[in-house]
Amino acid sequence: MQPRGVLAWRLVTAFLAVTIPGTLVLGGVTFYAMHSLVSVNRELEEIGLSLEATQALHLALTQAVAPAREALVAGGNTRALQREFEQRNTALRTKLASCGAAACHGAPRSPREMAASLSPAADRLLEEGRQIFASASVPAGTASRSVARLEEPVSTASRQLQRMSDELLLRVETLRDRSRRVSRSALALTVTFTLVITLLAGTVAVLLAHRISRPVQQLLLGTRRVMAGDWADPVRVTDRGEIGELAASFNNMVQELRVHRDRLQEHSRTLEERVRERTEQLHRAREALLQSEKLASLGLLASGVAHELNNPLTSVLMNTHLLLEDVGADSPLCKYLERIDADAGRCKRIIDDLREFSRPRELRKKPSPVRSVVEQALASVRYELQRRRIEVERDVADDLPPVVWDRERMMQVLTNLFTNAAQAMPDGGRLAIRAQRQNGWLVLETRDSGPGIKAEHRSRIFDPFFTTKPDGTGLGLSICYGIVQEHKGRIEVETATADDVGAGQATGTTMRIMIPLAEEHA
Repeated sequence: MQPRGVLAWRLVTAFLAVTIPGTLVLGGVTFYAMHSLVSVNRELEEIGLSLEATQALHLALTQAVAPAREALVAGGNTRALQREFEQRNTALRTKLASCGAAACHGAPRSPREMAASLSPAADRLLEEGRQIFASASVPAGTASRSVARLEEPVSTASRQLQRMSDELLLRVETLRDRSRRVSRSALALTVTFTLVITLLAGTVAVLLAHRISRPVQQLLLGTRRVMAGDWADPVRVTDRGEIGELAASFNNMVQELRVHRDRLQEHSRTLEERVRERTEQLHRAREALLQSEKLASLGLLASGVAHELNNPLTSVLMNTHLLLEDVGADSPLCKYLERIDADAGRCKRIIDDLREFSRPRELRKKPSPVRSVVEQALASVRYELQRRRIEVERDVADDLPPVVWDRERMMQVLTNLFTNAAQAMPDGGRLAIRAQRQNGWLVLETRDSGPGIKAEHRSRIFDPFFTTKPDGTGLGLSICYGIVQEHKGRIEVETATADDVGAGQATGTTMRIMIPLAEEHA
């Protein structure tokens, strides 16, 4: 299949024109050398096996004659030597049979014929040995003749085995010469053809590079024009192959870069707005951190003050009540004592709030439905809402899971927020309560239609002892802030006054509590 593109076709054609002939020639040389060397190695291995077989036959022959020779020399009881003689001769015949079935190199006859030529000597050796063992004793004069007859077949077989070994060794030398000639021829052919292929490949590469480098140079000049700011028609290449397609793609890329550059400039113009939003987020986080540190330090102070003032204030209240009982209602001191009692009672409430603010809270968390907590908190302030003619709107999502939290503490937070919302609407209004899930958080919102919080007061609404109410202690929202923070949540405020939105627009304050739903898995 023809490759797509003129340049690819040129490269593939040049590559194939050089590599295919060179590969075939070098492959032929390699195949010739490997085939010859493998054949030589195979013959050498078989010759090695034949030499081992020849040596084994010679050893078996020597061992077969040893018992008969020992019987001639030692005399006496030769039964054990006779058994050993028979066993060794049986082993000799077994080796002759196995040698006749194997390949044999360097001999003019087949292995079976070579084994058959040694069989008469083995038969004669067996016959002479049996005659020796059949005689009860061998006269001293005839022992040397018996030994000579016994050694004759051994010598005959040994000479035949030696001729076989000499022929095998001669064959080994012949094969070594052949291997050296093949190696020299293969090396010479490989070097010659490698040089020829290298020169041919170099020539083709130079010609092809020249045809490719010219349009590439034009493409390089076009890129330099782009770097210099000439974005109109940066690359002019007339080549119809891949270089021409690359030039067209480069021109398209330049046009797209111009579009993206315009978009980037537009993005940079809006970056300032995003930076300002992020700065505001960091500012809110910093304020939350400062508020936490402030509450922690004031908590220690409030704990000490409440402890020191509680006892004397209790004594003042007790003595004031005793004096009121003694002087009676008609006494001119009564109204002053009642004022003392009212002011002392107010101080007592402040001290109670201080103790609540500074008291270490041990949260008793357990799963409870969000709707029931909201309804119970509303029930505790229902009279205040009805008295001020405040309309309540509820929007609690049905898919909210039970939340693991301190039910009583969260009711305290919601009650405080509902009360503040009611006090912000003395002539009636609307209180909207909303609960929903957002990205793993439970979001509780209370929105009133009151006048909103003035700009100079917004940064201090969670500060202890800050209040705009004549009879307030300024600790309610601080306590709420601490409870929400102990639930690993946060509380946020959004407010709008008439100065913020203009005349005739809706005002009010939204208090947003965010509790992580992940707490239910803790």
